[in-house]
Amino acid sequence: MLDMTIQSRNETQASAIEEHLRPSNVVPLWLHHMRTPASIADWARTVELVLAVEPDPTVAMAWFANEAIAEFGGLTAYDMVCAGKNDPLDRFLRDIILGQRD
Repeated sequence: MLDMTIQSRNETQASAIEEHLRPSNVVPLWLHHMRTPASIADWARTVELVLAVEPDPTVAMAWFANEAIAEFGGLTAYDMVCAGKNDPLDRFLRDIILGQRD
């Protein structure tokens, strides 16, 4: 017998997306916590810098979401980006890339 169940658009989209997701131990990052649409571009720029420091995306995103940075009062990189404080974080990451700090 033909199943004629009607799914909402969101349910249909969610199931289509789930087919393409791969299992990962990366902590999910919630973009809706970002302040403004422009901050998504800031987030992407910062993540590029994080990946330049640590090329393994699983390790990089775990650091981004979970590692407290003493220099920033114990905030994580994710906390910094959510608060709109990307510029000091980006300078910190660039200094690491340039070998000016550990």
